[in-house]
Amino acid sequence: MILRLARLPVQPPRSLSSRGLANVSAKALDRPWLCSQRTAFARPRSLPATDDRGPSDNIWRDEWTFNNSSRSSRGKGKAGASLPPVTAAPQWVRDQEVGLTRQAFLDMLDGRTPLIRSKSFASRDECAAFERELSPRLNPYRKNLGPALKKVGVAQFEYQAQGGREEAVDPTLYHEAARDAWSIHDELRSKCGTNLMERAMRSIAALFPDWNVGAASEGHGREYYAGIYRVINESTPVHCDWSPYDSGKDWLIGRITKQVVFNLCLVPVLGGKTVIHDLQWSPASLAYRDVDTYGYDPSLVAGRTNATAWPVAGDMVLFNTRNFHQVFPVEEDRHPITGVSLGTKPPRITLSSFIGYLPPSPETGNRPSLIFWS
Repeated sequence: MILRLARLPVQPPRSLSSRGLANVSAKALDRPWLCSQRTAFARPRSLPATDDRGPSDNIWRDEWTFNNSSRSSRGKGKAGASLPPVTAAPQWVRDQEVGLTRQAFLDMLDGRTPLIRSKSFASRDECAAFERELSPRLNPYRKNLGPALKKVGVAQFEYQAQGGREEAVDPTLYHEAARDAWSIHDELRSKCGTNLMERAMRSIAALFPDWNVGAASEGHGREYYAGIYRVINESTPVHCDWSPYDSGKDWLIGRITKQVVFNLCLVPVLGGKTVIHDLQWSPASLAYRDVDTYGYDPSLVAGRTNATAWPVAGDMVLFNTRNFHQVFPVEEDRHPITGVSLGTKPPRITLSSFIGYLPPSPETGNRPSLIFWS
């Protein structure tokens, strides 16, 4: 079976229609995966005006960004231009990281907490083994408008329109690549002794035994890949990752109402921090968009409260990717005694995956759902 799911079953599997969620029998808990099931979310005939958690979760109120403006006209922001202020109120109730708990995860989904850190999620020996195995496999992204990136795995954004450009996009190419890429996790398990993506999914699923938790799938072979290993050593512009805008309604992930990411750092590095700002994407943000990249004018977040996530090998960090954020460059290694630069930068390798929230609906078996993709 191609789909990799990690939902902890709390009741016997149910049989639903082919347009809904299809579950098959769970394996014993001592198996490598907690259960083996297929989660297929069909596209609804019409999109709801709101979801069950209130208007604050309704991304479709911004539907004009899809229907009334082309990608080529979305965002006209340029540095130094006079731009209208974005007056969104602060959302965070704290500006420090917290540990991984169910309530912390819910707060992060709702934009109330900036950072979650699960310390020592992977051991030092595991990190070293993955670095040895991944380093010779790293390849450039298929398509990317930002800083130079390398990766092992498949990223969905490689197969979508980028930078405000009108492009012909065929999701079939992505889904074919995604199906093939799942074997990467099996290969790494055989070489390194563990499946870190499985571990990450299980850790989230354990917090939500009453939810659907698993890799995104639209059924009928339209699978999504989750768990990309990537290297970002240079800085990125201020940006956000918000799939309802970035991907649109042609993709299942364009129907989510909340989005977070986990990054599991595998290599000790100097620098390489990520700064997250207490401001989430909204249509008003598009005035600050640089149509030639995926970035936004830095003045958009000037004066906003921010939080810093430092990469620590073995730690898993999560944050809400609708919040604007920026990655800073990795620094050169220094001699441990003299502090003199050694002129080398180790690759900042992370295991990363988005996690999207889908509200209860007939297509999800009337259960809240968390879906993973990269």
